[in-house]
Amino acid sequence: MSSTPSPLLTQLQQRPNAPFIFLPTQVLSYQDVANRVSSLINQLEQHSLPQGSRIGWVSTTPLHGILLQLACLHGGWVYCAISPHLRAEQYQSALKTLALDAIISPTQIPHVTAIDINWESATNQPSIPSSLPLARWVDLVLTSGSSGQPKAVIHSWQNLYFSALGSNQLIPITPADCWLASLPLFHVGGQALIWRALLAGASIAISSPILANDLTQYPISHLSLVPTQLYRLLNTREFSHRHLRLRHILVGGGPCNEQQLKRCDQRGFIAYMSYGSSEMSSQVSTRRVGEGRGAGQLLAYRQLRLQDGEILLRGETLSPGYFNAGRIQSLLDSDGWFHSGDCGQWQGEQLVVLGRRDHRFICGGENIHPEEIEMALLNHPEVTAAIVIAQPDAEYGMRPVAFIQSNTTIGLTQLEVFLQPKLSAFKRPVRYFTLPQQAGLKVQRQTLINILNQPTDCSIAEIL
Repeated sequence: MSSTPSPLLTQLQQRPNAPFIFLPTQVLSYQDVANRVSSLINQLEQHSLPQGSRIGWVSTTPLHGILLQLACLHGGWVYCAISPHLRAEQYQSALKTLALDAIISPTQIPHVTAIDINWESATNQPSIPSSLPLARWVDLVLTSGSSGQPKAVIHSWQNLYFSALGSNQLIPITPADCWLASLPLFHVGGQALIWRALLAGASIAISSPILANDLTQYPISHLSLVPTQLYRLLNTREFSHRHLRLRHILVGGGPCNEQQLKRCDQRGFIAYMSYGSSEMSSQVSTRRVGEGRGAGQLLAYRQLRLQDGEILLRGETLSPGYFNAGRIQSLLDSDGWFHSGDCGQWQGEQLVVLGRRDHRFICGGENIHPEEIEMALLNHPEVTAAIVIAQPDAEYGMRPVAFIQSNTTIGLTQLEVFLQPKLSAFKRPVRYFTLPQQAGLKVQRQTLINILNQPTDCSIAEIL
């Protein structure tokens, strides 16, 4: 199979008046979206951009991002979303990596074509291509991974198509369902739900800063969250299947307190834990909460093997490579596998992810995976987030230090007593700090390392 039918055209032909995008003040049907996407393609074609051109967009309005990504998919351009939260030097680094041919942005960039778009424009008779080449590049997603250096991960239509198919086989979604776009559209997790909904003929809803309000305003049945978002929702009494249409909750982006996941089950939801990466176009493995404690079963169209404890991946969802200023870097080793940098093991048919190889450190001659300590801390009923980093030590080389967020005030003695039967002495943190608030939904380890190396920093409090 070298191409697939266009899912947008399929839905347009089968159910043109069915809702596709829910907004605070209006609902766009598949017909409405097709009309706008066709107009957007026409506007982009007026700039004489050849197929494969990289079009940048500073991610500020989610609806525009969805329309632009659909236009790029069907017009043959490459969608390059840039986070609006980047600092000036990060923004310049992103522009250098992406080597854009055009950009939709209020800021003029030298040597890059600026495009003005009429987002409200719509054609009366949409023209949507009937087929989409699987090899066509659709987007570049910026990810720093664990190195802190930006990488642009290439996604082809094959990657996005089979990623969505594999997810939908495990997490059922029907034309009557609606997935809330609750993750940023410049991240792979935020983009992936678009394709899951589109292939199923379902709808998506644009989220607001207050997720709890969205769940009552829209007919939400599916929700993607990182642990921080789940924690906030669980602190609202109305977050229950008795009050909401919501049924399926997909949690990813890092380890999550197992007690919080159980609370989802108690409130009538079906929760899933997921392990994935940008390089694998979102999910790799997923488990339903209550069925084991690992990262779950490998989804269809993915392949995985362990080599010296490292997770190696390949399959239809694996990216063609990294893009860097016009150069393409392959992800594959000589045998055709991608080395994820994650350590794992099998427990029966479930994958257990132990942590990043580059997070691992040696304490007194023993290997320590910070993620193992984080998971132990997250089993404490009051701990809602935990990050462990290494601190230099004259005697042991490195010792673990923990940053935690909790529902209530927890003392040092309480933490030590809780961890004693769960972790060997050399794995238990020697210091604890409150986890500071940071921009974005995922904590940056390097930021915490920098804070720890600045003794006069008043933004954190040590737990005594």
